[in-house]
This record gives sequence, structure tokens and C-alpha cells, in this order.
Amino acid sequence: FDYPQSPIYIENAKDLPRVDERFGVSGDLKDWIEFFKERRKTNNITRIIMAGAVASILLKELKQNGFTIHVFGESGYGKTLACMVGQSIFGNPSQNDSSGIGINFNFTNAGLEYRLNLYNDIPLFINEMQLQKDAKDYDKMLFMIESGKGKSRATKVGGIGKENSWNNIVITNGEKNIVKTNSDNRAYNRCLCCEILQDAFNDPMDVADFVKENYGSPIREILKHLKEYDIKQIFQQKRLETREQSDSITEKQKTLEAIIMTGDKILTDIIFKDKCYLTI
Repeated sequence: FDYPQSPIYIENAKDLPRVDERFGVSGDLKDWIEFFKERRKTNNITRIIMAGAVASILLKELKQNGFTIHVFGESGYGKTLACMVGQSIFGNPSQNDSSGIGINFNFTNAGLEYRLNLYNDIPLFINEMQLQKDAKDYDKMLFMIESGKGKSRATKVGGIGKENSWNNIVITNGEKNIVKTNSDNRAYNRCLCCEILQDAFNDPMDVADFVKENYGSPIREILKHLKEYDIKQIFQQKRLETREQSDSITEKQKTLEAIIMTGDKILTDIIFKDKCYLTI
């Protein structure tokens, strides 16, 4: 993303079909703020998703690698809806792959690599992760997301083609946790898993109807004011806060938490302006 004036400039627009529809604006920012200002306060899962989405565009300046946030739980609690709210910060949260910014899990590793390269700094939302049943493949996916670069591939005429690269946060949802008991231990350090145990919203139909008509304005407001904040200093303060946790949580996990809390502070200070921050 860039914000020279208006609108947002997307470097890979030529490779992204219907980019104006995916990342356009609908509705008024004031309405979006009013609708979610109170709803978010009792909804930690959605707040983590929203904060993680904003944090994705901060990774480059923080010199941190990308990682995955996975929301899992029984069907009906509103996992997909919570992700739609996060998507509405950036653009169209429609579940239609051709017009919304989220995607469904129906691709190979090469397909994921292509999508990551396409979105790059933008958070990538992936639905229905339960379609992938092999824990080893989940582990490979988590490693790929953090690595930030794809495989070298030969071109049809010889030589090596351009490598795909990215640095973003991937937000996924599914019925099961993707970090399994038989996962590689390193997978734990590359994924923040959040189990949803109750309804994300008391009025899910109202929330769904609202985000379908109101989206895209929050990120424009954030980018307009982002340079007013010392992102690195905020991140360092959040890291100090996370280090007060028990030693049962790894330093890498604490860093992921600090990144999300940094995104939450930016979202709160620029959009909601109520000092209601995510805490440990």
C-alpha cells in the first residue's frame, strides 16, 4: 500500500482481477466506527483479527517476519463473520472469491505462494482450513508464510524466473486447530491459535449486512495518519509488556503478541480514539 494522496495505490493491481471492487470503499467511516466501537469491547477474537490485519502493513518497518493467526472452533460461532469484520478494514469482505479480498482453501502450495506474493503487505484471509487434513502440510504452510519467499523456478526458455516474495500476516479459520500434537515444534512459534468458544456477535445477521455495505474506509484513514506514530517505539513498549508473562510462553510467541498489540494501538488511536486497547 502507498498513500500519496488518494486513492490507495496497489503495486500488483495488474495481476489482481477486479482490484477496484476488492479494495474499493463503500459506506462512511463514521458509520463503521460507530457500529464497531462498542461491539469490539466484549469480542476479543474479533479484536485480535482486526489488530492482526492492521499489523500486517507494519511488519516491514518493524523488521519482523510474517506469521499466521488461526481462529478455530465449532461451526456457528461466527469465525468467518469475525474475519469478514477484519477484511472490511481493507476492502470488500464478500465471500465471493472473485470480488472479496478473502479466499477459500482450495489451492496448492504453489497457489498459496502466488497469492502471498500478490498481497505482499496486505493481510491474506483464508477460509475453511479444515479442508486440509495433513498436519505436516499445515506445518509446511506456516514455514512458507514466515519465510517470505518462494521457490526458485526455471522459465520455459531457460534460466531462473523471478522469485515470489511477501511479508504479511495470514489470518485463517477452520473447525480444528492447525497446530497439532504431532506438528513440528517450530510451528508453535509461527502461528497464534485462537479458539472461539462463544458467539462472536449477538447480532450476526446485522453485522454481516453492515460489513457488506460498509468497508474500505478504515485503512485509508490509518494510512493517512500512520506517519504520525513511532511504530518501532510502540512495538518495543509492547515487547516489554509481553515479557512479563510466564516462561511457558516462548519469546517468539511473545513477539507475535507484541506485533498484534502494536496493530491494535494504531487501530485504536487512529480509528476508535477511546484508549480501549488489547491487553495480555
